[in-house]
Amino acid sequence: MLTSALYSLLTSSATFTNIAGTNLYALLLPNTLPLPSATYQIIGSTSQPTFTGSGIQRTRVQFDCFGSRYQDATNLRGAIVSVLNGYQGTVGGVNISAIGKISHSDFFEHDDLLYRCMVEFYVFSDLA
Repeated sequence: MLTSALYSLLTSSATFTNIAGTNLYALLLPNTLPLPSATYQIIGSTSQPTFTGSGIQRTRVQFDCFGSRYQDATNLRGAIVSVLNGYQGTVGGVNISAIGKISHSDFFEHDDLLYRCMVEFYVFSDLA
C-alpha cells in the first residue's frame, strides 16, 4: 500500500512527470523504455506496535534514477527529492506523517552504459 501511495505522489507531480513521464517501476527497469526512468524498492521496515494496531511504520525506501546522460539521472533524482522530502499527508489510504531523505549515491552501470543516481528516504506512515 505504501509503494502505491509513493507511486501516486510522484506520477501525479509535474516535477516528476516533466522529466520522466510515468516511467517509475517496482524493483526492475524494463529493457525497452524511454530514459530517464526510475525504480523503487522497500529496503526495510520497523514499527512501534500499540494495543490497538501496528502503530507508526518506519520504512526505508530506495529510488534508482537511470539516464543515458549523468545530468538526466541527477535531474530525475532531484525531482524525486523535491516531491517527497518533507512530505506529509494522506495518499491512497496511507497517512504519511513524514518523509525524510537519508542519503544518495551515484553509479555508472557499465553493462548497460547507464548512469544511476540513487536516493533513500525514511517514510513514517500508518494506514488511514
